[in-house]
Amino acid sequence: QSLSAVNGMVQENMTRGHGWLFLDFGRRLERGLSVLKLLEAMGKSTSLRAILEPVLEIADSVMTYRRRYFSAPHLAGVLDLLLRDESNPRSLIYQITVLKEHTTVLATDAKSVASHLDPGPIAALGRDIRALSPDELAAQTDARLIALLNSWSKSLSDLSDEVTNRYFSHSVSRAS
Repeated sequence: QSLSAVNGMVQENMTRGHGWLFLDFGRRLERGLSVLKLLEAMGKSTSLRAILEPVLEIADSVMTYRRRYFSAPHLAGVLDLLLRDESNPRSLIYQITVLKEHTTVLATDAKSVASHLDPGPIAALGRDIRALSPDELAAQTDARLIALLNSWSKSLSDLSDEVTNRYFSHSVSRAS
């Protein structure tokens, strides 16, 4: 309850400077990674049909799914909603889109003392996600789907590491 109040204060009252940008950047990274980890765990389930509804509940997307599909959850629909739906604020692609906007702001910030962040890798990740249809995603074997989700997780983790090293590391490497 207290965290919800803090989140509301951040969204409504915090100026949209660098502090807010990095706070939102971290939120988007965490949400994207959590969706990927959730879907990875789903892919390892022995009873996929039984776990689709709980996955939607955890992702806070049950009502959105029902409004869109008017049916019991099916794999292609769940993957579409949680990975590729540009209008779902819980989807991976939504997080990627916001992260790309944030990296573009950081890349063009003339006041930044750090070298600029390249928005190219996050844009490439977005293109990769959009390139696969829901049916193509659902047709992957469990192992291939998990490998794909892991590669996307690695891309987000690499972005997190790059932001940390570029903007939050205060040590300077020295030549010996």
